[in-house]
Amino acid sequence: MLLCVGTVKNNLMPARHFETIEEFIECFKNEGKVILDPTEFKIQRPADPEKQKEVFGV
Repeated sequence: MLLCVGTVKNNLMPARHFETIEEFIECFKNEGKVILDPTEFKIQRPADPEKQKEVFGV
């Protein structure tokens, strides 16, 4: 989960997903450091193949 500090400072919802690396860079351009937490969370695998694609990608 990504948290864009600038949006939090302005009382807006944090950005949690970026379509491009450019969006990510724009979000953090005024920050000195960016720390990412790559913690994985266990989830139950959906039985429906279409739901699996949504959760795990292609």
